[in-house]
Amino acid sequence: MRIFVTGATGFIGQAAARLLCQRGHQVLGLARDADAARAALPGAAFLPGDLAQPERLLDGLEAFAPEALLHLAWQGLPDYSEFVSQRNVELGLAAFGLAARAGARHIVASGSCWEYASRQGRLSEDAPLRHDQPFPAAKNRLHAEGRAQAREQGLAFTWLRLFFVYGLGQRPASLVPALAAQALAGTAPALRCPANRNDFLHVDDAALAFALALEKSPRAGVYNVGSGSPTGVAEVARMVYAALGREELLGDLDAQAAGGEATEDFWADTARMQADAGFVARIGLGEGIADMTRRFSDMTRCATARPEGERT
Repeated sequence: MRIFVTGATGFIGQAAARLLCQRGHQVLGLARDADAARAALPGAAFLPGDLAQPERLLDGLEAFAPEALLHLAWQGLPDYSEFVSQRNVELGLAAFGLAARAGARHIVASGSCWEYASRQGRLSEDAPLRHDQPFPAAKNRLHAEGRAQAREQGLAFTWLRLFFVYGLGQRPASLVPALAAQALAGTAPALRCPANRNDFLHVDDAALAFALALEKSPRAGVYNVGSGSPTGVAEVARMVYAALGREELLGDLDAQAAGGEATEDFWADTARMQADAGFVARIGLGEGIADMTRRFSDMTRCATARPEGERT
């Protein structure tokens, strides 16, 4: 399949584009620096440019003749302001229109668990949505308008709501890399809400979900993508510190979690995605954290090591 991928140089986008190439698909990514993108993802081709000027992309995209669009781009994170969020709606709708003009017949796009109004319990795709904050409101608007636009043009439209994706390459301030950095620095974990429980999903499993949504062509609609079970934030900290051999730094973590108030305790109902696309998360949280922290530690040591010629 020929797949046009926006956001292919991002955290989830790189994993998805790499997996699609491994599964035999032809991938055309979009990047401002196409040469650097090709070096990072040698199996993919890249179209130079960005979605702010879609007309400049049309000729190159028509030459590629995509069968599907995988839209993962969301600029400006971690800026969740109204201006940035609404700008991403405009860019997303531009991507959908561009892909349709180039001949794509299926659009798969990335949503978020933050679209839901509730932060408690197992959430199905039919749970009430949130519109009172800029980021979830923007995601919900992009989904609604993108679905309507696709229906008018006779395209299939699939929206995957991702839960808490983690993995090597995510922003340093995110939970797992932040904990790994604290452990390597010899400090106790700094957790704002140790009693919270969330649904953590390895980035490679997120990539698999997108690949299956493209390959299986499930019914147009919304699908939750998560592990299907919650894990406490304090337990995640314990896994990270154990993987790095720094458990002695955990201190009174259990007491903090027991005495704290949980502002979030929610997870994905994944039955629909499993039934329609055969998706089940494969990488357990302990396994994923152990592999991620090992590679994170290796990269940190390499970054801080001084060349032989600079040693005294």
